[in-house]
Amino acid sequence: MVWDFFVKKEKTLPEVLDISSIQLLSILKKAILLVKEDVNTKSYTLGPEIMFDYNNTVHFIGIKYAKKRSKALEQKDFCKEFVSVYLDKQEYKCPEELYENADIRGIMLKDITSGIMVSPEYGEIL
Repeated sequence: MVWDFFVKKEKTLPEVLDISSIQLLSILKKAILLVKEDVNTKSYTLGPEIMFDYNNTVHFIGIKYAKKRSKALEQKDFCKEFVSVYLDKQEYKCPEELYENADIRGIMLKDITSGIMVSPEYGEIL
């Protein structure tokens, strides 16, 4: 049936999960547990990064672990002092500091109660 090819098909939008900044912070904190596990099993490569959309703009929130500094100080296991978190290019010492001080295009992260769109897989973490 050649005609089936030309029939307009409905576009299905990918499913997303609409969350608050508190929920985003919760996902970030759980990602730190993954970093801890990776560091302790000596398989750490790069910190987890979470991509999300807010007001039709893509943003990234994630974790950095100072692996070189840890190695230089002969720290074999995970240590919170080597963890930092970021939102786009803004870097913070801990998730709580990020939550209180980060802004997304002039809107404080802590003031966002909804509209942060993430992949539905993060729903399992929440």
